[in-house]
Amino acid sequence: MIGLLLLYAVASLLHFAHNAEYLSDYPNLPLWLTRNGVYLAGCAQAVVGILGYLLYRSGRQLIGLALIAVYAGFGFDGLLHYTRAPLEAHTAAMNFTIGFEVVTAALLLICVLAVAARQIISSIQPCELPPGALLRQYLGGSAYADCYVTEIGRPVTHAEYVAAFYTTWVFKLERLLLKWLVSRPSTDAQAQELASGTLDEFAAWSVESRGTDQLLLSDFRGRTRSWLMVAGAEINGRPATRLYFGSAVVPAVDRKTGQATLGFTYRALLGFHKLYSRVLLRAARSWLTRSRAF
Repeated sequence: MIGLLLLYAVASLLHFAHNAEYLSDYPNLPLWLTRNGVYLAGCAQAVVGILGYLLYRSGRQLIGLALIAVYAGFGFDGLLHYTRAPLEAHTAAMNFTIGFEVVTAALLLICVLAVAARQIISSIQPCELPPGALLRQYLGGSAYADCYVTEIGRPVTHAEYVAAFYTTWVFKLERLLLKWLVSRPSTDAQAQELASGTLDEFAAWSVESRGTDQLLLSDFRGRTRSWLMVAGAEINGRPATRLYFGSAVVPAVDRKTGQATLGFTYRALLGFHKLYSRVLLRAARSWLTRSRAF
């Protein structure tokens, strides 16, 4: 991946430099666009890539890969030149720098996605719901339920796990969407209160049931459940913790057929849900790996 990142950085620099130095030759560009402005835009994009690489190397791999993916995505902006004028209106050098940047951006993006998928899949595994899990009541019938597990090489309390899960950068994006789309704002402080047991409603969820080592939440529509649990474990003879995360979808009665069904939307999003569940658990594990117990 590092080789592709460097190759794309060269391609991006080449395109921005050519665009800046021959700005007046590029057809139909906005009059307000300046040579210095082009270089500034290129530098700003490079900063995103550098920051992503540094985060990736420092151990914050998911957010680092996300920023590198954003950096790669910028490489497709060059295609916007062809919305201003057709390919034949650009010189061979213009088309080369645009094409070189786009191709290397696509290769880097594919590589980043492959690395991210490999890391997530290798560290987060699907498993059976353990005995006594609060989510087990939704097994069978027309409902859908799943469970994912990972391990961390230190003792982790359930409160610490819940707080970490709902305050990772990944889940903060979901919380932001919930605030905008369904007017369900939330804060990190509320996540801490949910974890400690002093709060029973958080963002779009409310507590359905609690245990000493697990928590079951229901969304405000009553269609989905989220479940988090910790269990003691050992890694190479040293104390560790097994982190569980599971979800359930409760069927609704179809008005036309009278039968209980998950519905088309839930079934269509099932593949995304499985990947997203792994991303959420991986993000929580990374957060806990970097932090100390509180």
